[in-house]
Amino acid sequence: GVLIVNQSGKIIDSVLNLPRRIDCLAYKDKILYIGTRIGLYVYNTTTKQTKIFNNSNFLPFDEIVDLKITSDNQITIAGRYE
Repeated sequence: GVLIVNQSGKIIDSVLNLPRRIDCLAYKDKILYIGTRIGLYVYNTTTKQTKIFNNSNFLPFDEIVDLKITSDNQITIAGRYE
């Protein structure tokens, strides 16, 4: 899982029910992007809703190896094809 803490170290949110291994994280506009071996989990910190994107519904790959927020505020997703 993922714990979200404030500057004082207090846990303010958590994202559970994730795969055991998380490979990368990115955060933009109250959305936490979580890259795993089985897809991209997108957690909305306002609504507390999680969606998963992978080869079965959106992305051309399952394994997410890197996430970056570009200078023009776009999310770049690097994945591994099998």
